[in-house]
Amino acid sequence: MEVSNEYGSAFSRAMILVPGPPEIIEPPVAPAPLKVGQPLMLTVQASGPGPIVYEWFKDGRLIQRSTRQSYQLPRALFSSAGKYVAVASNAYGRVSASEVKVIVDAAVAAPRR
Repeated sequence: MEVSNEYGSAFSRAMILVPGPPEIIEPPVAPAPLKVGQPLMLTVQASGPGPIVYEWFKDGRLIQRSTRQSYQLPRALFSSAGKYVAVASNAYGRVSASEVKVIVDAAVAAPRR
């Protein structure tokens, strides 16, 4: 598009943005095997039209109150082991990040501080 007046002219390209579901730009990374008592933190990053809402699932089940980009446990238990998936959604759809397998070694507990 070109516009002009007595002071000159300017050219601009018009861009049409079509809103869509979020896109995972940084998937969660599986941590090294944890010892019982060590902290667990998984993080995902998505981009797209906001607001973006996050949910975390463990072994296919929704983890209650897990609505942030990061999922944290201050101390992992043996039962914390499993397959975790983050889902990002907005008004236009939802997308799942790749599955992350968390291993917790129950044989050796982390020292208490």
